[in-house]
Amino acid sequence: MIANIYSWIFPAVFFAAAGMYEFTLALFSWVKHRKDSSRRVVWFYILISASIGILTVSAFFVDWSQVEWNLYHLYFGVFFLVIFYFGFLFKFILGFPLVVLLAAVVLLFNLYFQEWNPIGRDNPVATFRVLSRNNDGVKLELKSPGLPLRFSEADSSSLDLSFEIIKVNKMLFLSKESFYSRIIPLSENSSENSLLDSLLSWTESASFLLSRRIYTVTIGKESLLYKYAVIIEPEENIYVVKFDDFFQ
Repeated sequence: MIANIYSWIFPAVFFAAAGMYEFTLALFSWVKHRKDSSRRVVWFYILISASIGILTVSAFFVDWSQVEWNLYHLYFGVFFLVIFYFGFLFKFILGFPLVVLLAAVVLLFNLYFQEWNPIGRDNPVATFRVLSRNNDGVKLELKSPGLPLRFSEADSSSLDLSFEIIKVNKMLFLSKESFYSRIIPLSENSSENSLLDSLLSWTESASFLLSRRIYTVTIGKESLLYKYAVIIEPEENIYVVKFDDFFQ
């Protein structure tokens, strides 16, 4: 998260908006011939300096040469600059409700992704062992990071496991990872989706902030009792490797 440029733009525009708010009050005090106009101008310079300082410090944590600069960075900054500025101007009408809304979004986002596993190119999304394979079907021991051990079985000689991948846009800088995965249960019914899942689906369809993809891997021909890893390269392929070979 600290290497995400949006993580630095967000607090920078917050201090910039606070500085603009102090400057607005300074102008108001100057028109009204109040004595606190000079003090507010000083605060304006302090807050603007803090905003510039945050962006400057970000250069030590973010490789700016690797950032694909585009208009979305500008849109992101301007959007929150305006929101924060009017939040300062109208604290009770907009400011406090905005704080509550942002807190609720962060809470819901983190609550939802508790059931998901952050993944990267070097991490398996699951490990498994084929416990038995005979005329009655195949039985599988399955383990996914952060989740309890589970067992799956099928009547056929192989079993299809589906994994859902969510790609999180960097604008959602509060997210610790860019990719999350979860195993789709064989008995999952779309009508059983939670309210949070429906909300996330709406966010995906209504914006570019989230995108989903389903991967399926067929398991059953692997050696009995040997540990295997399911690897997903986001937006590319899914494959199975022997666990020891994967870490060599």
